[in-house]
Amino acid sequence: SSGLIIRWSGVQVPEGPQKKKEFIEVVSVKVKNDEPFERALRRFKKKWEKAGILKDVKSRTFYLKPSEQKKLAKAKVPLWKKKKMSH
Repeated sequence: SSGLIIRWSGVQVPEGPQKKKEFIEVVSVKVKNDEPFERALRRFKKKWEKAGILKDVKSRTFYLKPSEQKKLAKAKVPLWKKKKMSH
């Protein structure tokens, strides 16, 4: 398994007037000598989750208006903070 690389790449679309897409390498794991592929795959998955790729992909699947985002953020505030803010 020497020389094998597990890689996930993506396209980054910056927000702004240019909106030029650029291809970036997000997560990469090199399989070590005498390392089972499953273990390398597990390391890759941990890096992938830590980088927050799935969360980012899910957030881009549909558009939320800024007002809707504020409503969701307000709904996530704990009850004790809501009581504190009302006084």
